[in-house]
Amino acid sequence: MDEGVVKWYDRQRGEGFIQRFEGPDVHVPSSALLDREPGFLIEGQAVEFELLRIPGGFRARGVRVVDRGSPREMKPPGSR
Repeated sequence: MDEGVVKWYDRQRGEGFIQRFEGPDVHVPSSALLDREPGFLIEGQAVEFELLRIPGGFRARGVRVVDRGSPREMKPPGSR
């Protein structure tokens, strides 16, 4: 499993991006979400997911929110 935070997610468009803790951003289509309740992905929420390599980049699959509390800011790798 890979980890990151939600960079943005647009429910109407059914897509967004996850900023990985290490590596490039990952596209997240609505079909990748394990839980599809309203407001599921919120900017800054910590998530974990499977990483798929696709032509032109990466796509998330099996996205699960790790912390449903208040969204967190992205921290550089190795910082505490």
